Amino acid sequence: MAGAATVAAPPPRIGLSPRLRRVLWVALLAITVLAVMVIGVFPTQQYLEQRHEAGRRSETLEQLRAENAELQAQVDALGTDAEIERIARSEYSFVFPGEETYAVLPPPDTGPHVPAIWPFGD
Repeated sequence: MAGAATVAAPPPRIGLSPRLRRVLWVALLAITVLAVMVIGVFPTQQYLEQRHEAGRRSETLEQLRAENAELQAQVDALGTDAEIERIARSEYSFVFPGEETYAVLPPPDTGPHVPAIWPFGD
């Protein structure tokens, strides 16, 4: 058997004990989970919070735009003669020459009204 190749025995394995190997796999898994959380979960949570905040800000913006439109309508109305006359009459009691104005006053306060019969009176 001159041409037969001799198979050399594999070198002896210098390995880790099964317990140490298991601990290393658990540690590697834990590091991988933490890496996934740092890369994926935390930025995603921040993104969702920012999206929610943007939605709230958008609603606030729409409310402010509606309020601005209402105020602009009031400003536009103040430029008309009819609105100026209405304000002058209601807030300042202005009248045109020849008109009369009347004021209805509340009755005077005469104190509490208690009947003069028992148990209220003497």
